[in-house]
Amino acid sequence: MIDLNGYCAEWAIHFPGCDNNFFEVMLFYFNQYMSRFKYGKIPESIEKTQLGMVNLDRWLWYAKAVCFFEDDILGLQMLPVSSDSKFNIAFYPEKWTVYGGNGYVRRDLNNKNSVLVFNDHTRIPPILYVMHYVKKIVELEMTADQNTVLNRQPFILEIEEEQEKSANKLFMKIKSFADLILLRKSSKKGMGLEKSNLMNTGVQFKVLDYLSAVDKYENKILTYLGINNVQIEKAERLITNEADSNNEKIYSQFTAAFDEREKALKQVNKMFGTNITIEPNTLKKIENEEAQGNGNSVTFDYSK
Repeated sequence: MIDLNGYCAEWAIHFPGCDNNFFEVMLFYFNQYMSRFKYGKIPESIEKTQLGMVNLDRWLWYAKAVCFFEDDILGLQMLPVSSDSKFNIAFYPEKWTVYGGNGYVRRDLNNKNSVLVFNDHTRIPPILYVMHYVKKIVELEMTADQNTVLNRQPFILEIEEEQEKSANKLFMKIKSFADLILLRKSSKKGMGLEKSNLMNTGVQFKVLDYLSAVDKYENKILTYLGINNVQIEKAERLITNEADSNNEKIYSQFTAAFDEREKALKQVNKMFGTNITIEPNTLKKIENEEAQGNGNSVTFDYSK
């Protein structure tokens, strides 16, 4: 297991009580999320202090919004928005506060001197949705591991207290996949396992069922992020209408995230005289086995 202590401190502040298994899976989907867009013509001030635009998507992962603003010393900057924003009658922020990792705080920001960027039309951080299904995935993977172990030892051995040492040795040999297990009959009455009671637990091998459920939850996450996926359990009989329906969901989710960023960056460029660009990192291509067999594929071109 990866030791993530310290590396996930930023997330742990917002979501305490989550263990390394959770963060290992979350990091996988976080990287998927981070790979969707690429930015160009980045202002020097942002390159200097933030090493590019990576923080925009990084902060939108867990913050409700990111704000672009002009600092008297640092120049154009972007930082996550805190939770003490004030709203108008339509629940759109009128004033907001940004914060930095070194204690930097700016409280005089509004729509006349700054621009807000939201992750998508819902204005909800994606980590909330992804975390919901990652918890289910982790539980299923742990259950699959447990089911595998129980199928390696599908019996309960009822023993006397004096037989515990011999029973533990037997268990360790089974656990280590020993090719040959030799049991020596004890010369002392009650010390061997010859009179132990062996009970079958009746545990069935269900690992494939659990992993199939993991695939379903993963597809939900990837669809939400606008990333290509195929409904695996239907792969052999996936018809064109079903594939198109899934593709439309992926496209709409991707477009919602892309449009929010593009719209905000146009406002940033107008307000601060910049020329920041955004484009999809790759063309999104979805193929299923049936389409491949017919020599057809479904291609999404997200370029404007």
